[in-house]
Amino acid sequence: MRLATKKDHQFIAQCFIETSKVIKSIASDIYIDGMPDTIDAPTYNIASDFIEKDNAISLITERNNKPIACLLGKIGKTSFPPSGLNETRTPIN
Repeated sequence: MRLATKKDHQFIAQCFIETSKVIKSIASDIYIDGMPDTIDAPTYNIASDFIEKDNAISLITERNNKPIACLLGKIGKTSFPPSGLNETRTPIN
């Protein structure tokens, strides 16, 4: 694996598309159905958020000098609520 560079931008965007195709093949809802089938401007912009940024990492795996997979990570705000460790929580029924 190697760190991704700007030359990998298109490949990373295509990885997002391939992932959405897999998700669409196994599930369906309004959000999933709206996922793009081809690279569009928002997908391209999201991919750029992972390349050469201080709060993100993007790794590329190659075979015969051709990218075949990517691994992306980013530090940012979560969409999940705080865990509430050591707190008593009352379930909502």
